[in-house]
Amino acid sequence: MLAWAAKHHADPGELHAILESTGVYHEQAALALPDAGFTVSIAKPAQVKDFGRSLGIRTKTDRIDSFVFARYGALLNPRAWAPPAQEARTLQALLPRREAIAQDLQRERNRLETVDVTDTPPLIRHSLVDSMTFLENQLAKLQQEIDDHINKPPA
Repeated sequence: MLAWAAKHHADPGELHAILESTGVYHEQAALALPDAGFTVSIAKPAQVKDFGRSLGIRTKTDRIDSFVFARYGALLNPRAWAPPAQEARTLQALLPRREAIAQDLQRERNRLETVDVTDTPPLIRHSLVDSMTFLENQLAKLQQEIDDHINKPPA
């Protein structure tokens, strides 16, 4: 989009990019475009799809999607999206990772319980204990990073 604006000598300050919120796939563009002067709006996929249907469009191609997004932006003028502060984005990355590690650790604990009540080779138990030790260390590091981040005075 930045290259397109430069090629067409378009002023980014006059452009409004409508992005579809597709998991994490829109995030880099959503963060980069405002830095370049674009106005950015983030639309839910169902909203844009329903809007397209209201125009009588049932086909889905890149070209048609571009048309639908352009019409959506021109007719509805969705509100501008402001990126969260870097501090919030950091926390948004740390918390899910901490949760994933905690879940992995619980799964390993459950496996260890099974190993302890079944006839399983010692190597399996040793592997689980090693894995749990690693996960516990990772969990402690992440929790410390989260605590430090929360307790850090605002910049």
